[in-house]
Amino acid sequence: MEKDGQKVRFRALNVLDDKYHDQIAKKISSTLEDHKTYMKKLKNEGFHIIGYCRKSDLKKERNLQNLLQQMVVNLYKRSLVDSVFASPCCNSNVPFSKRDLNGKTMIFSALQNIHGDSKGKSITAIVKQNKICLYSIYVVTLF
Repeated sequence: MEKDGQKVRFRALNVLDDKYHDQIAKKISSTLEDHKTYMKKLKNEGFHIIGYCRKSDLKKERNLQNLLQQMVVNLYKRSLVDSVFASPCCNSNVPFSKRDLNGKTMIFSALQNIHGDSKGKSITAIVKQNKICLYSIYVVTLF
């Protein structure tokens, strides 16, 4: 829309009603502990919790190693996983079975506490020997 020869933009603004503030604040503050409690329950039931993280195949991504490493740390610390696997360069629309086929795994030598990619022998051995729960993270700041 134009007004006086200048382009005017409008955006919708949604505001949470005051009566919901306390309820939403309590839910946000308890989410991490509820998540940890659930993961502990799975472990007590004999599940091996596998963490999985991936980053998009972005040519411009300068902090790929740092972002993946932070995801790995978050998986261990916040989701209490037993092992972590990663796909360092794949887009979300790539089927899981087709990930990590491009040979871009040299970043693994720089990452700490990682067990490999989605195609390695380590993940196959874990899956064959355990009841598993696969927990996936795609955003560094999640939880």
